[in-house]
Amino acid sequence: MIRSILLTALRASGTLLVWMLVLGVRPATAAAFDVPVTHATLQAAVAAAAISADLDNVITISASPVSTNNTVSIGAAFSGARRLTIRPAANLPRASVVNANPTVPIVDMTSAGFVTLQDLDILRNITNGDHLVVMNTCEEILIERCRIGSNWVTTGTPGWSNVFITYPTGIVMRNNLLFANTPGTFDNGISAGNFNDPANSLRLYNNVVADHKIYGIRIEAGIAGALVLLRNNVVANQASLAPEPFAYRTEVAAPPTVVASHNVAFAGAAFVLSGAGQDIAGLASSFLNFVKADVIPSFDTVDWAMTFDANPDFYRLLAGGPLHDDAGDYGMTVTTNGPDRAVLDDIEKDVRPGGVSPHSDRGADQLEPGTANTGVGAVPIRGTLLASVHANPSRFVSIAYATHAGGHLELSVVDLAGRVVHRAVRIVSAESRGRFDAPTAGRPGIHFYRLRLTQESGLVEEANGRVALIR
Repeated sequence: MIRSILLTALRASGTLLVWMLVLGVRPATAAAFDVPVTHATLQAAVAAAAISADLDNVITISASPVSTNNTVSIGAAFSGARRLTIRPAANLPRASVVNANPTVPIVDMTSAGFVTLQDLDILRNITNGDHLVVMNTCEEILIERCRIGSNWVTTGTPGWSNVFITYPTGIVMRNNLLFANTPGTFDNGISAGNFNDPANSLRLYNNVVADHKIYGIRIEAGIAGALVLLRNNVVANQASLAPEPFAYRTEVAAPPTVVASHNVAFAGAAFVLSGAGQDIAGLASSFLNFVKADVIPSFDTVDWAMTFDANPDFYRLLAGGPLHDDAGDYGMTVTTNGPDRAVLDDIEKDVRPGGVSPHSDRGADQLEPGTANTGVGAVPIRGTLLASVHANPSRFVSIAYATHAGGHLELSVVDLAGRVVHRAVRIVSAESRGRFDAPTAGRPGIHFYRLRLTQESGLVEEANGRVALIR
């Protein structure tokens, strides 16, 4: 009886509240977990999110640092059907995850998907004996605005990387700092390999990699269709290390697609790129090579102070320094176009592009921030997420949209019985316009659609409506 009354009201008004009550559609807010408010440890919060019924799950850290001797393990419970974001709470600009066990990864993601790590300092606070962040057979992982490194005075055992990646699909790292308080602690900054599927892809944007002993960025791949993309990255070979390490190491044989431009090396000319594979540094595409000593005047400081939740000037770009003294130093303004995914801000959330002559700087810091994420050549969309039905009634579902912010955009189409008859997701940039078509979604009758935009900041917006399908 209640269901019949609600269905009548639904047909009359089409309101979101009635739709949610009848069909059990999840509300716009993500499932929320907090360390230490709701869970004492980060792993306990991850475990709770792993059994959540919500599509979007956000773990915030409201008291920093979070100390642990165990790995934070994120597994196959997270996918396109259950997404996870870990970030500081609103009261903190950054949060530290500090591990004092030398022989375990700090964060291990295995067979995980649709996981985002934002604004975290992931730190080893003891002599190192393992990778810090591991991604193994993962898809759609975003690590942004994180500082990943060693907070210790001795190096440890050889063979480890700040970030170790195998069999990546849709992996994006942008605006991160990879470092060691004691240079040579890690053999590699980023080490990625096992590209054995044409769908494998790795995108590296605006990262700073420093203090490595052997290779700054090392990539191994060898199958047609796989994508290796590097733009605006800065690799700094440490002057105190002998022999000098290599900034970039290629083990990418001919078949994969390599896209590389606007990268930087502070390195001796013979130590910019090693290996016989494709050029992952992009030496012919607006590449900059500075001598090692130029790293000091390029940034406010390159020395990490052994503390947590501090170091605000670490690798902050300096005006007039070698990396920002003329327009030739500018990087690429990256929008969602072709193989690229947009880079809309920097490590401090300052907007890219910026400056009197709008540009994006190389590395993690944008010296002159912009005022709006409008994209290049885009017409700004004022307000919120907009959606409209292409035709109503219609023989199929076709939803046009316009977004003012970038992120994950998901369409769900639900029939009156509460069945999800169509779901699609795509990554959009700020000021995007497009259309979802679902020619086989549902039988004739009233259907309801929901567009949900999960921004990279974690903010969720919705647009809802209904369409009558006819045949």
